[in-house]
Amino acid sequence: MTAFEKLRYYMDSALDVSSKELTPVSEVIRRSLPDFIEGLRAVIVDSGATPGQKIQAVDLAFTAWTKCVKFGLQDERTAVLRDRAVAQRAEAIATKMAARAENKKHDLVIAAKRKRFARALAKATAKQEKK
Repeated sequence: MTAFEKLRYYMDSALDVSSKELTPVSEVIRRSLPDFIEGLRAVIVDSGATPGQKIQAVDLAFTAWTKCVKFGLQDERTAVLRDRAVAQRAEAIATKMAARAENKKHDLVIAAKRKRFARALAKATAKQEKK
């Protein structure tokens, strides 16, 4: 493994670890920063590294924090979307429960009226039979 490949590996592993452990990306990169700097130094000092690889190594070092911000924003967006979905689901459940309660109340009113009509009919029928 060349020094540049090792440097790329450190960067990719830092981003992967943060998604698995659910820690901020900047924390993971801060922990692996000594290895990252050592890999960067190895690429720059390595006589077998091409100028393009050296430029890519420096670019990787400069874009590391940009990647941190990007991944951090993605995590925040995901959390916001998850929270919004949970809130919408809770609201839908509450609305459904309120509708069920209203239907139950309506059914009880109808049942009470039916009972009253049934009693009135029974009284009228009993009166009719007495005559």
